Amino acid sequence: LKEGKFGFFESETRKIEQPLSVSSGKTLRVETSSGDLKVVCDPTSTGSVTANATFRGDDRETLKKNADEFSLVIEESDHFVLIRQPDQAGLSVDFEVTLPEGVAVEIRSTSGDTEIVGAKGANKIKATSGDIKVSGLEGSLEVETASGDIKIEESKLSLLTVENKSGDVSLKHVHAATTVRTASGDVKLEKCGGPSLSVDGVSGDIRVHLDEALSGSANLRTVNGLISMEVPGNSDFRLQASALRGEVVCNLPLEE
Repeated sequence: LKEGKFGFFESETRKIEQPLSVSSGKTLRVETSSGDLKVVCDPTSTGSVTANATFRGDDRETLKKNADEFSLVIEESDHFVLIRQPDQAGLSVDFEVTLPEGVAVEIRSTSGDTEIVGAKGANKIKATSGDIKVSGLEGSLEVETASGDIKIEESKLSLLTVENKSGDVSLKHVHAATTVRTASGDVKLEKCGGPSLSVDGVSGDIRVHLDEALSGSANLRTVNGLISMEVPGNSDFRLQASALRGEVVCNLPLEE
């Protein structure tokens, strides 16, 4: 070991910004291994991608060389525009993408927080570790993550599917046919609606507040936790709720 380097690392940073265009009908795909990601679709903005790269290691000259040579990897095919983080040891990249029009977005992230605003189409997020925040989406959304909190707000979707092994799931002002599956963490729906609802948990509370009457059914299940549900007075749907080692609270008259 070099003297004075044990337990410590040097770092070098590089910032790159360049225009980005995603044609109508194509999907924006972003693949990252380490670092935060933000995608914003806003009619008042111009298309661009900004990458803030940080290189860490114990050799200053090597780090400086890597930072100077860093460049964005952007590939385009008939159906996708792909932004990919280079596979390089000690590299972390924070991406910020802005687009003037809402397009479908697909994210694959290993470590880091993800935020998407205003995307439209068949949207997908697959992450290993990190919080996920989504707002203003239209179309459909699939979210799958191993660890991290998930927050979805102000979105009108045909279909919403969420799978989370560890972390809380929060939905607010979301209209969709919704399916949530979680192993550990609380699930909260606030002022939501849609044709159907299914929440399946192992450990954690399920709290549902609907401001629109369901047209189909609601299935709420947890092994260990509390289930509570608030619905509009004119609701007419089939409810199945069970808590193996918990409690189900219902203050409404139920009819077959």
